Amino acid sequence: MIRKSQRFLEHATMKKTFSSYRSILSLIIAMSNLSFPSVAHAQMAEGPQWTKTDDGEIYKAFDDELKRTVGKLKLGEHPSPYFVSFHGSESKYINVYGAFGALDRIDKGRGRSLSVDVRVGDYKFDNSGSASTFFYNPYEVYSTDTTMALENDYDSIRRALWLLCDRRYKRAIEELEKKKAVLHQKKVDNLPDSFVKTDPVVAVLPVSKQEVDSQRWAEIVRAVSKEFRASPGVVDCRVVYENRDYMRWFQNSEGSKNREQEFCSMLYMSATAQASDGMLVSDFALYAVKKDKDMPSREELLAVAKRLTDNVSKLAKAPLIEEYSGPILFEKQAAAEFFSQTVAPHLVMSSESAFERRNRRTESDLLGKRILPKFINISDNPLLDSFNGRPLKGGYIIDDEGVKAKPVSLVEHGTLKTLCSGRTPSRGIQESNGHFRDGKAKVSQLFITSDTSKTPEELRNQLIQLGKDAGLSHVMIARKIVNPSAASFDIETVNSILSSGRKEIDLTAPTLLYKVSVADGTETLVRGARFSGLTRRTWRDIDSVANDDDVYVTSNGFSTVGNTFNIVTPSILVSEVDILRNSHETDLPIVLIRPDLASPPVAIQKGSAKKEKTKQKKER
Repeated sequence: MIRKSQRFLEHATMKKTFSSYRSILSLIIAMSNLSFPSVAHAQMAEGPQWTKTDDGEIYKAFDDELKRTVGKLKLGEHPSPYFVSFHGSESKYINVYGAFGALDRIDKGRGRSLSVDVRVGDYKFDNSGSASTFFYNPYEVYSTDTTMALENDYDSIRRALWLLCDRRYKRAIEELEKKKAVLHQKKVDNLPDSFVKTDPVVAVLPVSKQEVDSQRWAEIVRAVSKEFRASPGVVDCRVVYENRDYMRWFQNSEGSKNREQEFCSMLYMSATAQASDGMLVSDFALYAVKKDKDMPSREELLAVAKRLTDNVSKLAKAPLIEEYSGPILFEKQAAAEFFSQTVAPHLVMSSESAFERRNRRTESDLLGKRILPKFINISDNPLLDSFNGRPLKGGYIIDDEGVKAKPVSLVEHGTLKTLCSGRTPSRGIQESNGHFRDGKAKVSQLFITSDTSKTPEELRNQLIQLGKDAGLSHVMIARKIVNPSAASFDIETVNSILSSGRKEIDLTAPTLLYKVSVADGTETLVRGARFSGLTRRTWRDIDSVANDDDVYVTSNGFSTVGNTFNIVTPSILVSEVDILRNSHETDLPIVLIRPDLASPPVAIQKGSAKKEKTKQKKER
């Protein structure tokens, strides 16, 4: 299962991080002075001349094939493309996997890819999106890709672009005709435009080199994973280190030309134990930073491994959860996962169709409405590099559509003001705020703030008082919740989440959940819990927040480095949440103890075998 999950991860999205704050500041100032040329419909805007050095050959190939595609690509009576963009990327990676003091695998490599977007029609109505939805599906662009030569070879790159553009142009013509045919049969009210016009951005950002000692990390992974051997109760463990050096080249027919390099290092570790009834219990730790030097030290990681070992040993002996409905205090990391999993997915612009609008509300329908308590504000800022001295990982300067990244105030005093968006408009959002990444609009770095707050101790006391007022014998504190990025290392966890069915909002199971007596405040660790019945109404059940804002690593989905991002949030108290037992079915307990804990085999004394053979000969 573990090796299957590793292969599952290898198909994750390209990994992203960002440059230093000082570089960001200087680049923003420089970019603010750029002049943006006006672009006529279906005409190539003139850009700077590229020299034949380093990646100059890439941009020369981009530039020449863009001009040819826009100026000459035409099939019969069908129109030429009105918009074309090229997206090239390179990923250099180092992966180190280990368990129980041994290295499973070390991967090193470098790969490149090319994708194109060819649009036929105009900004108001083009081929993008399917005929049934009338809305752009960004993955159509990213599925039209191919490998890119590892060398900056002009002819090879142009040949790949030529074939991609031809294929994509023919598909675009077919898609546009299908959409026109549907419009002759159906009336669609308030149909949004197909694409947003933006000012061209020319920003070729600096390139640097980050030295990563793979042998050093191999030794750290070996040492940290060996720490789990100390506990006889640990039946499985995993330590994974990943490093990415990611480069992106972008150019479009409007005149935008961008280059941005991003670094990221990540380390994940987990330990699993089995209770006497067969239930598997786990705990994990996840770190993601832009600079490898900001990763925790070997000593810190060894201490974390020991803490995980202690936690799963206690979890294996903990009582099973009882059905519960009442207030829950989401502390620290658990609060970050609450916002990341339940709120963040609804802060990005998603595709809208007539079918979707008939059956459920979309994010755009919530604009201008109160979705959270009036004291809560949420913003997203891709440009920040640190928070209270803590480095942040998830920012960038230019998004994947060539638009400058912008800070966005998403929720003000509980009211949804706007969404993270790309260049595909919706009925409620008509412009891009530079949040298009990996084929869709995404949050980058979320900041949860509150107009009022309490100390952590005051919040805990309020939790207990809410329990007393409700006549409960105990209340709950969630201190850690499974991160989908961490869960992706366990294919069984992934399958259970994916098979759970679509809900309005989802929240993965708590890893560390404590039952707190309202009588004396004593805490009891429990296991086997899952959250139930969560809806958007749960957001407004946030009663109070603490003043313990901190930085946490979370993710946009089932992957590691690529989708990890930072969220800054305080602990929160939710007045009512339902908790049920996760499953009434478990594996049978493992019969034998772990091999390395078994008694060593009896050694065969030297010469004994030879003496036995001699004795047998004499007897014959």
